[in-house]
Amino acid sequence: MDLPPSRAVPQNLFIGIAGWQDPALLPLLASQNSNGVLAFLARAFNLIEISSSFYQPLDLKTAQQWLALTKDNLRLRFTVRLWQKLVREHSANFKTDVHQFKAGLEPFVQSRRLGALIAPFSPAFRQSRANQDWILGLADAFAGYPFVIELHHHSWQEAGAQQDLLNSGASIAHVDQPRFGRSFIFNQKAPSRLAYLRFDGRNQATWLEANASRDQRHDYIYSAADLAAIAANIKTLLGQTSACYAVFNNYTNGQALANALQLQAALTGASINAPAALRHRFPFLEERI
Repeated sequence: MDLPPSRAVPQNLFIGIAGWQDPALLPLLASQNSNGVLAFLARAFNLIEISSSFYQPLDLKTAQQWLALTKDNLRLRFTVRLWQKLVREHSANFKTDVHQFKAGLEPFVQSRRLGALIAPFSPAFRQSRANQDWILGLADAFAGYPFVIELHHHSWQEAGAQQDLLNSGASIAHVDQPRFGRSFIFNQKAPSRLAYLRFDGRNQATWLEANASRDQRHDYIYSAADLAAIAANIKTLLGQTSACYAVFNNYTNGQALANALQLQAALTGASINAPAALRHRFPFLEERI
């Protein structure tokens, strides 16, 4: 189903989902393959987060193909998760690894479609001088790229720890997910170059369950009340930062897609124009938030 690019979205607001490889999206979008899903997302949104880059650097030819498939929406931005080798290993080949990763980004840079780089650190990554230097070293290695740090350990809540990172020119992500004990929550009132909001879902029951799969952990649908609060927060952030990115990663069964469409409609006042199968799966798409 063809959808026109949204024209009512504020110029500094980008909304979308993480990835497009989820098989559950194929029947919902009447698509034969992931390329069809990507093309749909490029018509419906102005943001797509690339998750596959966490596992290996992007292939140059593949990146060029993605850009070709989405060329009709010049407002579309791709955000890219940093290679796990750079955020989880102290590699002796650091400079070579950085160079390799940058090579895969070049098509997005040249086409001005790169929104930001996301450096996702694990929940066990604690605040320390050594770890702070690690992050600052990464930010320096990717100087010139919009750089977002994703933290989870509560120790980064300590006074001064966040500000030192922000002083480097990097931004800090706000990750919406179940909270247990003293979880890290970025103070969104702190000055930041851009606001990056990532919605993983709030499935409290399965998030820490040892035998739960990734699909089970992210199996959550944000309610109308949830989304109304998120929309109000984004309206505030839009006046405080150069850009606001909102990406849904509660991907199980197409839920991220449905919630992203709802949030976009709530912030623009536009109606939701979605394929019949998606509306059948999520009847609430007919309702206004």
